[in-house]
Amino acid sequence: MAKQKEARLYLVPERRDKNGWIKQNAVYMIRDGKTRILTGLGPDQRDEANLRLAQYVLDRHRKAGPGINRAAADVEISDVLAHYRSEAGKDIARPKELTARLSRLEAFWGGKKLSEVTGYTCKSYARQRSTPGAARRELEDFKAAIRLYCEDGLCRELVVVKLPPKGESRKGWFTRDQVAALLWFLLTYRTTQRGRKTKRRSLRHIVPFVLMAVYTGSRSSRIWNASFEREDGRPWIDLDEGIFYRVGEAEKRYDNKRADPIRLPQRLVHLLRIWRKGPFARDGRRQPRRYLVEWQGRAVDPKKGLVFAMKEIFGEDHGFVRHSFRHTCASWLIQDPDQDEKQIAGYLSMSVDVLRKVYGHLHPDADRDVGQAFSSGRAGRRGQPRGHRFGRGATKREMEDA
Repeated sequence: MAKQKEARLYLVPERRDKNGWIKQNAVYMIRDGKTRILTGLGPDQRDEANLRLAQYVLDRHRKAGPGINRAAADVEISDVLAHYRSEAGKDIARPKELTARLSRLEAFWGGKKLSEVTGYTCKSYARQRSTPGAARRELEDFKAAIRLYCEDGLCRELVVVKLPPKGESRKGWFTRDQVAALLWFLLTYRTTQRGRKTKRRSLRHIVPFVLMAVYTGSRSSRIWNASFEREDGRPWIDLDEGIFYRVGEAEKRYDNKRADPIRLPQRLVHLLRIWRKGPFARDGRRQPRRYLVEWQGRAVDPKKGLVFAMKEIFGEDHGFVRHSFRHTCASWLIQDPDQDEKQIAGYLSMSVDVLRKVYGHLHPDADRDVGQAFSSGRAGRRGQPRGHRFGRGATKREMEDA
């Protein structure tokens, strides 16, 4: 009896009637034994079709159920990924992103046993991914999936996953002129349609994000999710007291990042009150905004708009990301000699040690005492006889001859 083929993609060709009109476009189908599932994806959507196939395989293995306390050579990697998705996927902030990462892992590791995970195969996976950072993030999920599978008693052998080297973190920060240029672009940009600029200001809703990020150094998700009204599970801004509660009431946290409440600067509070009033409607009345970063009545992530604006202003290789605003706030504060390190660390919700390690070199007094030792001639003098300027027992002529 022939062995049944594994689940695979099949491109159903387009169908035409007798007059040559297209009755059905070419579409990818998932074929698994007698199972046929149309994906609705065409020939130019091969990558999405592969993700759909990987998702199908994950769901199939999850329904089949794993065995207990098996050896690595008897465990299919698809079982490991399906188990991790069903167990850990309930308690993360972005389950869709996790599903996409696991689908990419399934596309490469599907059909392999857990014992085939070696340093060589991990390097092979990293080479076929778009960037080392993307490969590392997905292999971290793979590592966590294997650990969870073993901890739940489904495998008795813990397999080691070789991770690519961690890339250098981006520590670039904006100057005041760069922030001003970014704000001006967001305020004045007009959408272009059919080669002509319209009156639509489609990037103005990002201005409060930039101001809040620079003034408070908060993480991006804390900012764009913030509301001007108290809501369960959402950060909120109390404009009456001038306090930014970066963690909302009854909010379920999925990370261990600190996000303590802070008192907002008065200049920022004044700008936020203006923004809170909202734009004028056709009848002349204002429409108050509910959220800090609001588009068509709902809170939105300004990532795409910021990427576009930074590319237009600073060019292709500018190196800035949303987290650069946090670096900017910390860098500006620590360069002020009147500010206390403990207060800066508390304001940014980080430890003093992290503040000194990452931003300490920007402080005006950093290494000043050490440099003064060379400027004053004290460096290298310890242990020398008093009165000798050119070294122990050496005369000026001897030093010049040397």
